[in-house]
Amino acid sequence: MVPPVDVDTPERHRRSSQNIAELLADAAVTHADRAAVVTDRAEYTWSQLQAGAVRGAAALAALGLEPGDRLLTRLPNGAELAVIMFAAARAGLVIVPIEPTSADVAPIAARVGARAIADTATDASLTLITPQTAAGWLDSTEPVAASVPAAGGGEDIVLLARASRSNRAVMLSHRAILAAVASIGQAPSLALRAEDRVLLVLPLYHLAGFVTAFLPLTAVGGAVVIPDAPDFNAGPDQRQAFTDAVLEAIPRHRVTVLPGAPGLYQLLLGSTGLERALATVRLLTSGASPLDPEDFSAIRARTGSPVWEGYGISEAASAVSTTLMTAQPRPGSVGLPLPGIQVRVEDPADVAPAEGEGDESTTSELDTLLDLSNAGEPGPISLRGDHLFSGYWPDGSDGPDADGWFVTGDIGYLDDAGELRLIDRAAEAIVVAGFTVYPREVEVALANHPYVRDVAVIGLPSRVGEDLVAVIIPRSGTTPTAEDLTEYLADLLPAFKRPVRYFTTDLLARTEVGRLDRDSLRREWAAKAGIELPARPDNRLTVVRPEAAAAVVSPAEPGRTEHDDTGAGADGAESDGTAVEPAAPEVSPEPVPELDKLGTRLPGVAGRARRSAGDTDEDLF
Repeated sequence: MVPPVDVDTPERHRRSSQNIAELLADAAVTHADRAAVVTDRAEYTWSQLQAGAVRGAAALAALGLEPGDRLLTRLPNGAELAVIMFAAARAGLVIVPIEPTSADVAPIAARVGARAIADTATDASLTLITPQTAAGWLDSTEPVAASVPAAGGGEDIVLLARASRSNRAVMLSHRAILAAVASIGQAPSLALRAEDRVLLVLPLYHLAGFVTAFLPLTAVGGAVVIPDAPDFNAGPDQRQAFTDAVLEAIPRHRVTVLPGAPGLYQLLLGSTGLERALATVRLLTSGASPLDPEDFSAIRARTGSPVWEGYGISEAASAVSTTLMTAQPRPGSVGLPLPGIQVRVEDPADVAPAEGEGDESTTSELDTLLDLSNAGEPGPISLRGDHLFSGYWPDGSDGPDADGWFVTGDIGYLDDAGELRLIDRAAEAIVVAGFTVYPREVEVALANHPYVRDVAVIGLPSRVGEDLVAVIIPRSGTTPTAEDLTEYLADLLPAFKRPVRYFTTDLLARTEVGRLDRDSLRREWAAKAGIELPARPDNRLTVVRPEAAAAVVSPAEPGRTEHDDTGAGADGAESDGTAVEPAAPEVSPEPVPELDKLGTRLPGVAGRARRSAGDTDEDLF
């Protein structure tokens, strides 16, 4: 039970703030001289960061940028990116953060209608804010007008997540991010304090870094430590340099909290001196994808500390559930929902709600729903709460339904303790001879082989659908063969879940937060095998006229096929659930007008049964 807070305290003011920039403004008052951002070259206090954000907001307005305009950011972790994001929020702009490695920003800028970019250099058609400009905001000694209020807030869109990875950018409001930050801070086993220093290896340009790792520190006055480390995904040599930089930064800056992903912990386990380097760390967390139970045990054995896992998606503004809501983490569990988030596992046979479904079965006095009647049964994960997004760019479509529920594309189940466990993303399922295979299940089995250091399972086209293919990083000094691995899996998995081809490599493509990038891996290894992948559908924005939309037939009920009314295949295995549908009406692409006027919260229009198809978040955390 959280004790009541006096109306005059900074905490009360923070909870009632409507713009995420006010989190920084409050921290600048209550923790003015405490460090906020620490790098190997500089250190900035909360008051310096706030002054820089106020100067930056004024500078952005002077450039002619108005509330609702989109600002692309293509910068690595650093104080410059932090101050730009706070300044943009204060100016009422919509932040569109993309990876620093994004090669061509022009299509992204055109898709979201961006007017400006924070970058080292770009096309002259966009207003440019350089890191040097942002550094000037931070280092200036000119006084600032502290009384200037932030522009916008509440239901206004402040951030478009995942804009560079999909045409379905996620529209996040100030309300959603503020709700996420408030609930993360209430996780009992997190217990952030002023003395905490959080190592920021997760990117600030991703919600995992900005919302889950950085913003909660505004409440306590802790600091983020940004190591001078190379790109995690640059290659095997750079990964070793990345690991060395992390292990050096932790003792140097006396880091106490290490948020990461499974890939980070795999790298750390391969390093000597891990125990000494992590001596100051009191809390280890992991997201992006499930942590291998063997890695969980190995980290605990070597450091004496468990790894607290969590789960989240961009559509929920960051974290959804975490073992930090429990007294002790358990391998394979992603814990309980954060305060303010309701979670339930849907019946996979019928995602849509029953006619006349009431609220009695979807509420609890803790504002946390776990439908224990479905314990142990896997199905799509559904969410409800203030964390949720306002829909997909640009029109707010496919957001939460009229009752506030959003059906994700993630498959999971509730264990006997009521904790959530993930199976995989529905979009990453592979259809093998009519059977559904979740790559994660096969990867977990292969990861326990003594010759396998890391593995990714993908599907490549074959004459009868898809073949399971495993791409393996062998352990040093070993040479796993297809015969060895097939024999090893014989007693662990049925025949249709065993890969028919194996490749070895020294690097697996990962996203910016360390999750396996199966799309990239599939393209890479299809090219190497001389296999042509089917062309992707045209994902350009289109206008569908009402008469055309009315003719579209909704997807058939999941779990039913034209051949089998039970949804089961041979030996009782689950079928792929693909249903035969009438052809969609022909639609001609038309330009979407007045992009510059978009960016406010719009209602979702699609039914719940379509939501998991729309949810394409690639970055669980």
